[in-house]
Amino acid sequence: MRFAEKKLVLVTNFTKIYILMKKVIAVLTLLLAFTINVNAQQDKKQDKKHDISNNTTAPADAKNDAAILAKLVELTPTEENTFTRLFTKKYRILDSPESTEDEKNEIVKAIDGKIRATLTDKQMKKLEENPDVYAKMTGAALRETQSKK
Repeated sequence: MRFAEKKLVLVTNFTKIYILMKKVIAVLTLLLAFTINVNAQQDKKQDKKHDISNNTTAPADAKNDAAILAKLVELTPTEENTFTRLFTKKYRILDSPESTEDEKNEIVKAIDGKIRATLTDKQMKKLEENPDVYAKMTGAALRETQSKK
């Protein structure tokens, strides 16, 4: 091989390496950008206003409320599980020190609406005949005890 041919082969190899390195750098840059973006989104999820994981009695209280409601208005097991999840959310938000009074009043209204939407007219009538139980289910009774403190 002559010198000119060797130089051409050498330049061609460097060009291939240069193109390959550009691709590697581009891939690493994109990978880094997406990694940072994902971490930023996870931080935002953790910084929610209501860190409601602190209340450890909420699931037990919610299960108790759902059992009382199931006994009173004869719920199916599926409906009872649905109300347990709903009441867990209720207790966690109402017990959260970060929740404002307006938010607490809104959750009471929302729980009342969800109870009315889920129960039949006959079941709702049974519940309304027991105002103490009804207030406990919606969270109104808990709100009254909290406002007295």
